[in-house]
Amino acid sequence: MRAQRVATAAFAAAGIELRWVKGQRLEEPRKVASGEVLTVVFDLSAPAQASLHAFARTMLGDRADGDVHVFYGRVSRFPDKVLMPEVLGNVLAHELTHALQGVARHSSEGLMKADWEIPDYQKMSRGPLAFAAVDLELLRAHFNKAVSPEPALVAAR
Repeated sequence: MRAQRVATAAFAAAGIELRWVKGQRLEEPRKVASGEVLTVVFDLSAPAQASLHAFARTMLGDRADGDVHVFYGRVSRFPDKVLMPEVLGNVLAHELTHALQGVARHSSEGLMKADWEIPDYQKMSRGPLAFAAVDLELLRAHFNKAVSPEPALVAAR
C-alpha cells in the first residue's frame, strides 16, 4: 500500500490521477469507460536477459501478459527495509511512465533516470522523485491524444 501511495503521489504532482485495482489481468479492450488500463505483474525473479541492476521492465508494443513487470525478488532485497516500499513506489511510477509515454528513454535526473544513485534514494525517503520537464511533456502529449479525460486504472496481480 505504501508503494502504491508513492506512485500515486508521483503522478498527482504531475496532475495525473491513478486508481489501483487488484485482481487478474484485465482483458481487451484496453480503453474502458473509466480511463486507460495498465497492468502490473509482480514476478519473483527477473528474466535471464534483464540487466543485473534492473528492478522492473516495461513491455512496449508487446503486451502479451502485462505492461509492467516488477522483479519483486530484487526489490524486496533492497538493503534498507524501511525505505523499500518507497523504492518500489518509485519503480512503479518509473515503469508506468514508460508505458504511458510509449518510449524506452531515460532522463538525466529525477524519476525517469536510468540508474538511481545514493542521493536519489535519499530523496525517496522524503517523497517520490520528481519528473523532469521532458517527461512531463511526453506524459501531457500522451494524455492530450487520449479519448477520455478519466484517470488511468492500474491492475496489479
